[in-house]
Order: sequence, then C-alpha cells, then structure tokens
Amino acid sequence: MALRAFCNKCLFNSSFKQLTSYQRHGFKSVYSIDKIYPNSNPDILKENRLETVKPGFTGFIPVEKLEIKSSRGSGPGGQSVNKSNNKVEIRFHVASADWIPDNLKDKFLEQEKNRINKEGYFITMSHKTRKHILNQSDCVNKIRTAIYECMIKREPPSEEHLEKLNKRLEKQQRERLREKRSHSLKKQDRKTL
Repeated sequence: MALRAFCNKCLFNSSFKQLTSYQRHGFKSVYSIDKIYPNSNPDILKENRLETVKPGFTGFIPVEKLEIKSSRGSGPGGQSVNKSNNKVEIRFHVASADWIPDNLKDKFLEQEKNRINKEGYFITMSHKTRKHILNQSDCVNKIRTAIYECMIKREPPSEEHLEKLNKRLEKQQRERLREKRSHSLKKQDRKTL
C-alpha cells in the first residue's frame, strides 16, 4: 500500500512538471497586462524610480517631502461628513524642493504666484470626493500638472492672431449691444400699450 502511494506521488509530480503554465494556472485572459503591454515590467512597485531620473521633471513627486494636512471637508459625505477628515491640503517649499529642476523653479514661481504664500510654500487642496486618498492623489496631480504647465514653451501670439482676436471681440460687443437695444425696444413697446 505504501509503495503504491509512493508510485502515484512520483507519477503525479512528473506529470505536473510536464504541464504548461496555462494548464497549471488555469485561464489566462486576452486582456491580461503581459499581453496588452508585452515589453513592460509587471512589477512596477519595485521599480527604483530614482535611478531612472532624467535631467527634466519626470512626474515623480516624493510624498515624504510634502506636508500633508487633513481636515473636515465641506463636500459630499452623507452621515459621516462631520466625522471623517477627507479634505486634504498639501504644501511644499518651492525653493527647497530638490525634485523640481532648477530651470523650472523660476517659471513655476512666476506662473503660480497666486498659490504661493509669503514664506514660499505652494499650497493646494482638494475635497472633491469622500475618500481621503483620492483627494490626496488629486492634490498631487494638481502639483504635477502645474509643473508640466511650466515645461510648455509658449510662443508670443503673432500680429495676425492678435488682429483676429480684436476683430472677434469687436464683433461680439456690437452683437451684444444690438441685442440689448432690441430688448430695450421690445420693453418700451409693451409700456406704451
């Protein structure tokens, strides 16, 4: 009996090794990550992003260098609106932020001067959702978008473009005044009857 169980166990192990990974792990969807992105690294959490930093801004914002505060938000929340701290405020000192390239800091300070306080802290907040973590990611995304906006090089508008804009504005003003005049005449006609 023991010999028979031993032989069955050996047969099972040898046949298990011959099975393909598809047969061992079951169904594999056509929409699995390794089929959609064949050359990507599926374990993105272990990727060391600091080694792959390029001279410009890569989009990586170190959360440990941000000051994150939570408070009770005025947004949606249902019955737990007065119990949970889901409003998030993130601030960081722009001058000491070593993860922003130096060539972007001056442009960032110029473009975002309304959101930077006297001490030099950039402040952003979010209370869009009921979830604290989603509001936190929304704040980080706002910071990332603001830095990406600084990277865009905009050319000054040409004379032709400015002339077109002025013509449009003049036409809009004429149309607005015409509608206002016609509305006024309509009201006057009602009063005389």
